[in-house]
Amino acid sequence: MRGSRVLSVGARRCVLSLVVALGSLTGASVALAGEPTGDFAIFKGCPRFTSGVGMCLYGVTHSGEVTVGGRTFPLERPLVLQGGIEKNEQTSAETLVGALTGETLSREPEKVPGGLFGMPLTATLELAPAGEIEVSQPNIEEERGAGLVLPARIRLENPLLGSECYIGSRSSPIVLRLTTGTTGPDPPNRPISGKFGRLNGRDGVRWLEISHNIMVDNTFSMPGASGCGGPGEAPLVDSTIDRTLGLPSPDGHNTIVENNTLWEGEAEAVIASEG
Repeated sequence: MRGSRVLSVGARRCVLSLVVALGSLTGASVALAGEPTGDFAIFKGCPRFTSGVGMCLYGVTHSGEVTVGGRTFPLERPLVLQGGIEKNEQTSAETLVGALTGETLSREPEKVPGGLFGMPLTATLELAPAGEIEVSQPNIEEERGAGLVLPARIRLENPLLGSECYIGSRSSPIVLRLTTGTTGPDPPNRPISGKFGRLNGRDGVRWLEISHNIMVDNTFSMPGASGCGGPGEAPLVDSTIDRTLGLPSPDGHNTIVENNTLWEGEAEAVIASEG
C-alpha cells in the first residue's frame, strides 16, 4: 500500500475530462478529444490534458449520516466527487481541479426527516468557491490528518424557502476536514475514526480501486441559515429554521460519516486508453 497513489472520498484526483473546443468561424461546438475505455472509462470527465494534473479521481459516497445539533440525517443518495489532482512539486500540496462537466460534486437532495412547516424539506451539499479543495494522499493512505478539505454549503429547499436558502455561504463556507484517521473534536463530541479501505490495483497500479473506505469529521461548525423565504421574510424564516435544526451549531456538536468507493487513474494511462 505504501508508495501507491490512492484516492479519497472525494479527494484523490477528481475526474475531469478535457473539453476540446472545435473552433470554427461560425460556431462554438464543443467535443471531447476522445473517450477513455476499459477500466479507465470511469474517468471520462477528468481534465487529463490539463497541465499539472497527473491523476484522475472518481469517488462515490454510497451511504453515511450527518448529525447537526443533536439531529441525525441519513445520506441515502449516491454522491459523486470527481476531478483531477494537481500537485505542487515544491510543497507537495495537492489540490483538486474541477471536472470539465462543471459538476465536480454531484447535487443530490437528501430528505430531512420531519420536514419544515409541515412540508417536505431537502438538503443538498454544494461546493463553495471560497478556498481550494485540498487533498493529502499520504494522510488518506496512512489514516492520519485531513485527507480531504472540502469548503461547502448546504442548500435547503421546500416550496416556502425560495431559491437562496443556505447554511453556509460562498464567502463563509462550512469547512469539512474528512479523514480516514481519528478526529480531535471539541467536547461533547468524542474522537471517532475512519478507515482506509480495501485496495485493488490493475495495469501496474496505474488504475486503483479502494472499496469500503470510510471518511469522517466531527470537528466542523455550522452557521445559521440565511436567505430563506425571500425578501422581507428571510429574518423570520431563517430564525425558524435555526430553532428547528439547532443552528448555529459549534464544533463539538456536528458529525459527518461517509462510506465510499474511490477510483484513481494516472492521467497518462487514461489518455492512452482512448480509442
